[in-house]
Amino acid sequence: MIRYSAQKNRAWPAPLEISPARKRARRAWGGQSLTGFTLLEMVISIALFSAALLASVAVVLAAVTAQNKVAEFRRTQDDVRFGVEYLAKEIRTGTGFTTAGTCIGGWCPELRFTNDRNIPVRYCLNNDALSRKAGVGLACDSLSTFLTSSDIRVTLLQFRLVGGAVGPSDGQPMVTIVLRGESLASQKARVRTDINIQTTITQRLRDY
Repeated sequence: MIRYSAQKNRAWPAPLEISPARKRARRAWGGQSLTGFTLLEMVISIALFSAALLASVAVVLAAVTAQNKVAEFRRTQDDVRFGVEYLAKEIRTGTGFTTAGTCIGGWCPELRFTNDRNIPVRYCLNNDALSRKAGVGLACDSLSTFLTSSDIRVTLLQFRLVGGAVGPSDGQPMVTIVLRGESLASQKARVRTDINIQTTITQRLRDY
């Protein structure tokens, strides 16, 4: 159907006819428009929203894991550092250094010396911990003082002594310590922290 304009004799297309069924449906909905999202559009929208949500959750979980790992590493480092610094302080003021145990290539599992209070002490690996035992003829056992906590497992402890002979002929006594440990506080392997420490301490007193 073509409608003509009376002013300029211009033809305009007639408006589209609305079907009776659509008119009844619009009246049933209070005259509101029935336009909306199709099922395909809804599925695509839900899929995009789910992907964005999963990506956000993955970022949050990665941040939490990284934070836990940093905190666990700091706690492990502080724990192991306490034991090593205690040992280093006693070595600096000690005398009469010797090593014991099965030595391989100059590296031995036990260090013995006399501290500044003239008490014989020995350091060794006992029950997966850095252990200290004071007294004459006493071996490292369950009665030893553990310098690392039960949350830390020491897997390697080695000592290398240079200049252990009495007198200045071989230089000042010097002890190199190698310690390797791991954290047992968390059962998740991706959070567990390993630490390796190597340090060298020289006897403070002059070796005449």
